[in-house]
Amino acid sequence: MNGSYITFTFQNFAEEMSQIAREKELLITRGRDLIAASNELRAHDIEYKLDRLQEQYQHVHDLLNSRLKKLRQTLSAVHKLESKMAKLRTWLAGVEHKLSTPPTYEKADISEIQKQLDWQADVQRDIEQHSSAVAS
Repeated sequence: MNGSYITFTFQNFAEEMSQIAREKELLITRGRDLIAASNELRAHDIEYKLDRLQEQYQHVHDLLNSRLKKLRQTLSAVHKLESKMAKLRTWLAGVEHKLSTPPTYEKADISEIQKQLDWQADVQRDIEQHSSAVAS
């Protein structure tokens, strides 16, 4: 994910929420003016609609904040995953390099062969230890 796009999206979200809040406040102000200029029955109806507006706004605001929180959590998880993947790629390149290097023997005796077998066992253990990271 592109970091500048995400920042832009969060900024857009904040700007849109601010705009919606201003519009809601304007509607409430106009509604209060209408209440003052209306008869009792009409004023009660307007008051009811203003209360509904406030409830709906709060509901939408809570939903959007919940989604924003989930988005931030998801982005955090993606960044952690990218970091783990980078470490895994580095480790994997090192293992590939080790495995691609042909074994060299200084002399043909059992100690040299055992040394190579021990090295191979160490590489095998390292691969097995990283297998859980690869699986996830």
